[in-house]
Amino acid sequence: QLLNQRNETQPIGEHSCGSVFRNPPGDHAARLIEASGLKGFRIGGACVSIKHANFIVNDGAATAAEIEALINHVAAAVQRQQGVALVREVHIVGEARAAMSSAAATSTPVRGIDMGAGPGAAMPARIVNDPRDFGKVAVLMGGMSAEREISLKSGNAVLAALQRSGVDAHGIDVGANIAEQVLEGEFDRVFIMLHGRGGEDGTLQGMLETLGIPYTGSGVLGSALGMDKLRCKWLWQSLELPTPGFVVLDDGSDAGQIIAKLGLPLVVKPSCEGSSIGMTKVTSATQLKKAWQTACEYDASVIAEQWITGKEYTVALLGHYALPLIRIETSRDFYDYAAKYTADDTRYHCPCGLDTAAETVLQQLALTAFEAIDGSGWGRVDIMCDNDGRPWLIEVNTIPGMTDHSLVPKAAHGAGIGFDELVWRILETSLESSAGVKTQRGQR
Repeated sequence: QLLNQRNETQPIGEHSCGSVFRNPPGDHAARLIEASGLKGFRIGGACVSIKHANFIVNDGAATAAEIEALINHVAAAVQRQQGVALVREVHIVGEARAAMSSAAATSTPVRGIDMGAGPGAAMPARIVNDPRDFGKVAVLMGGMSAEREISLKSGNAVLAALQRSGVDAHGIDVGANIAEQVLEGEFDRVFIMLHGRGGEDGTLQGMLETLGIPYTGSGVLGSALGMDKLRCKWLWQSLELPTPGFVVLDDGSDAGQIIAKLGLPLVVKPSCEGSSIGMTKVTSATQLKKAWQTACEYDASVIAEQWITGKEYTVALLGHYALPLIRIETSRDFYDYAAKYTADDTRYHCPCGLDTAAETVLQQLALTAFEAIDGSGWGRVDIMCDNDGRPWLIEVNTIPGMTDHSLVPKAAHGAGIGFDELVWRILETSLESSAGVKTQRGQR
């Protein structure tokens, strides 16, 4: 009788390693996973069991990397939806990500993956076809952050695209009276194209939530965590997502201890800045103090991070859809402000050179990392792969650039999506209800 009961409730006879997570006090991991809608969720050949949600089943073709990605996704989803941090009982040893170590220059590029549809999924149909359905749209740009110049370029490019598509769009250079401007303009929704503090850190999103005006992109929490590299990394670490080691710096930091922990070279960066502003590559102990002082000009919170030598990739996200990866090459020490916006010798490879399986693993890792911080709508996740092929999450960008040098438009082009269509799709994220108001005013 006991055996029959186990056969009915557990995937006996299927390839699995038993329970993946410990039961939290007073609850069951399987119940939390099922409540998060994950039964039957699949990454490649790995699947959450239909019989028992705390079992991951290998259909015989799953790679270790796919199993690892699925475990990470389940943990992140339960943390976000149920507020419970599951503790793993299963750890993959050996070359868990061996599939990522080989690159095939002649591989067929993937169009992207969707968390619900799997690798190679096509973009869903438009939500809106008539530009009048968006109503009157404010494109917010400029602002007062260190990234003002890039924001103006991005904002004007977005504004022009919306107007070409027939949307009643109006540009606003954001100042201290932005709440008054938005209310007096009687806008139906907002396309946020502000980079950095005051626009990308959750403060503007909170204001729009209070005013009841829908907006594009992540909500308050996702924006705040995406902007704060330190807390983002703490969260990723708690979910056992791979991110380089780091140390919080202050005036009393001991260079010898930091180098002993992180090695050389390392990178020093402000916790809450974008576009690589305030970042310094440190190659000797004598440079650490100056690098900290440079970062402190932009933020009181500064971190030193382990330097990863290898290939740099970025994953653009549109809704639950991961666009084709871009591999970045620069002649500079790292992909800094100049390499991003002014240099003519920065090289962008799309297709990125990875085979389909390896690219899919990175896309899924990016989606998991983005979901973990409560990111939504659209964004970008930057990843380094070291010389052994292991991936490392570097940071999230919840409002990426939209200039002629920017990565999201390049990735969209690789998926067959033109700039105007991309902008339209991003504006559609203001119709979603997953991040704050994101509904029509008067219909909340």
